[in-house]
Amino acid sequence: MIEHVALGELQPDSHNPRLPLDVKDQLSGDDLLVRIADSFDPLIVADSIARHGYFGSEPLIVLREGDAWVVLEGNRRLAALLGLARADLRERFADQAKWDQLNSTTPITLESPVPVITADAREDADAVIGFRHIGQVLEWKPLQRAQFIAYLVDERGQSFAEVSDTVGEEEETVRMRYRNQSILRRAAELGRQDILELGQKSFGTYTAALNRAGLREFVAAPAIGDVVERSEQLADDELPKLVELFGWLYGIEGGRKVIGESRELTRLATVAQHARALAELRRSRDLDAAYAMTEAPTSNRDYLRQLAVAAGHLRAVVEAADAVVHESRTRTLVDEMRGLLDELQAALDEASAPGVEEQ
Repeated sequence: MIEHVALGELQPDSHNPRLPLDVKDQLSGDDLLVRIADSFDPLIVADSIARHGYFGSEPLIVLREGDAWVVLEGNRRLAALLGLARADLRERFADQAKWDQLNSTTPITLESPVPVITADAREDADAVIGFRHIGQVLEWKPLQRAQFIAYLVDERGQSFAEVSDTVGEEEETVRMRYRNQSILRRAAELGRQDILELGQKSFGTYTAALNRAGLREFVAAPAIGDVVERSEQLADDELPKLVELFGWLYGIEGGRKVIGESRELTRLATVAQHARALAELRRSRDLDAAYAMTEAPTSNRDYLRQLAVAAGHLRAVVEAADAVVHESRTRTLVDEMRGLLDELQAALDEASAPGVEEQ
């Protein structure tokens, strides 16, 4: 049943599972509204309200906690409404001039009635929230879906099958999202907050990486069918490999990332499964060079082809030497190639020495 509550009586939910882990339960009140404005761009919603009014068919879901009405569902809309109603809050939002302009054309005040549906307990709202934002009515991004799924499993104690029913996604997808979010959270618990932040910022790339068996096995993450509710998804002693993977994906701790686009993840996964190729990647941080070592030549002609390709690449660099002579790695690579050429020359000299039978 839809009721109406004065806008000024509504408060954002600091326990909102959509919030990043470093914000959830850490911020409240205006500080939380500012973070919501920074992260979820309620200005778009405010612009719609200014143009068309607030749609009564989109009630907020609220819970009475003490003297406050806490908004369980609709915190972005709440931030939009309060941004329009409160000049002191607009001052803390980005694009304040735009907010002020919208306020001048919008009769929203703290006394304005806002349509709400009251939940008796938080768990009563879970299914509605999950359906709206994961069941494709107002679709959340993958990270926000994963956070909500982890909330249902870890805090609500639901099984993967129950979560699947709650949010309207296949159980396999629920397991995958739970595993990926849990790995990030475990990394933060082990002292790598940077891994959590990077994974949340580029959750799509991170998820795509773990969808490659070679990379998933590299960090010893469980296969989707082996994921268990409320259990660790990352062993403590596997954290260094997760950090190494993030270095390849994003570049951390002074190292260059080794992929330029997500379609290179398949090659990276292949490299991670080959000892010699992996050693080359760790040494050079060159995915092309490492991947070349996963396809061992099977004949003399294959080796000659590799040598010809190497000569062609070197010739192209020499012709554009001005572009690389000032790069710090150039001298290191040239010295390395000189050493390799010396070894090859020694082999040629030995093969052509008197008494050596031609093959």
